[in-house]
Amino acid sequence: MVPAVIHFLARGAISRLEPIVGVVVWFVVAYIASTERNGNEILVQGDTNGNALLVGTSALVILVFISVMNKRSR
Repeated sequence: MVPAVIHFLARGAISRLEPIVGVVVWFVVAYIASTERNGNEILVQGDTNGNALLVGTSALVILVFISVMNKRSR
């Protein structure tokens, strides 16, 4: 879902800043979700499924961002 959001955000973006902000927000949310908070709760566990989620979606976000920026530069 995140790569689709970045793709649609970039299609309607007026400047190059909106897709960059979308990518930065994704990495901030992923960081906050994978770190331990005050009540010892964590959203993304450090097991195989959690690592696959973080690595897979981060790779997709980066690929979509590169693809969108490459199309916009033409």
